[in-house]
Amino acid sequence: MDRKLSDIAKYIDSSNIKFEQYLKDTIGLNIYGILKSISLKTGIYIFSGIIRNYFTKQSGVRDLDVVLDSEIDLLNYFNNSKIERNSFGGYRIYEKDLKIDLWCIKDTWAYKLQKAFDFNLNLNIPTTAFFNFSAIIYSINKEQFIY
Repeated sequence: MDRKLSDIAKYIDSSNIKFEQYLKDTIGLNIYGILKSISLKTGIYIFSGIIRNYFTKQSGVRDLDVVLDSEIDLLNYFNNSKIERNSFGGYRIYEKDLKIDLWCIKDTWAYKLQKAFDFNLNLNIPTTAFFNFSAIIYSINKEQFIY
C-alpha cells in the first residue's frame, strides 16, 4: 500500500505545471488573470470538480470553487460580472460561461460550525474532505497541489 500511495503522491506533485496550464485553458486567461491578481492580496485555493476533472482527464468544468484566506472587495476584481450570495454564505459570480463559487474561509460551512480554526487552511482543509478528489486543493499563490 505504501508504494501505491507514494506513487500517487509523486504523480500529484509532478502535475503542478500541467494543472496550471489546464486551469488557464479551462477557465480562460481573463479569469486566470483575475485569480492571480487576487493572489497578490490573499491566499487563494481551488478545489473540487476542476481538480477531479483534471485527474480523470475530463474536459470542461461546471463551475469553479475557490476559497480565500481573507476577504477582498469582489467588485475590484469582478466589476462587470453578476454577483450573488450563494446558499452557503459565499458568492456566486457569473463570468461569461463560467460560474465561480467563492468563499472567504470565515464564511465556509466548516468555519461557521467550528467558529474558529486553530490551524492553517492550506495544511488542513484536505484532511476535512471525505472524497479523495475533495482532499486535494490547489494553491494559486504557491502554484502547487496540497493534499
